[in-house]
Amino acid sequence: MKSWKAWALVTLIFATGVLAGAFGMRAYMARNLPEIIAQTRKRLEEHFLESIDREVGLSAQQKQALLPILKEAVDKGEKIHESVREQMDPIMREADARIAEQLDQPQRARFQEFRERMERLRREGRFPGPPGGPPPPGFPPPPPPDK
Repeated sequence: MKSWKAWALVTLIFATGVLAGAFGMRAYMARNLPEIIAQTRKRLEEHFLESIDREVGLSAQQKQALLPILKEAVDKGEKIHESVREQMDPIMREADARIAEQLDQPQRARFQEFRERMERLRREGRFPGPPGGPPPPGFPPPPPPDK
């Protein structure tokens, strides 16, 4: 008879923990979700800037000039992505053209190659960066998936 009481107590404690955890997570997300989304957008803009810098070697002045361009492109892109994916292509071409204006001739050529590679990956459904994207330059490719 005592055995079932012990199991009932363990189950009650477990269920109480699950409910407290669910309530706590809901409260946390309700309070912090806008900040989390804003940080994710900032990281996206910084990721794009770091990728361009890694490919073409930007000066500090060029980075400062490109960040607002990238921020504007990300803002426009998020609005359009929610409704129609095809509308994003002209915006990215515009951002690319504006970025290219900030680069010198050798950087423009490397940037164009970089954008062509990224576009090829997008069409293939593979996106750069985690998760599942190609490794950064200088790192070996990941092992093939197990079948």
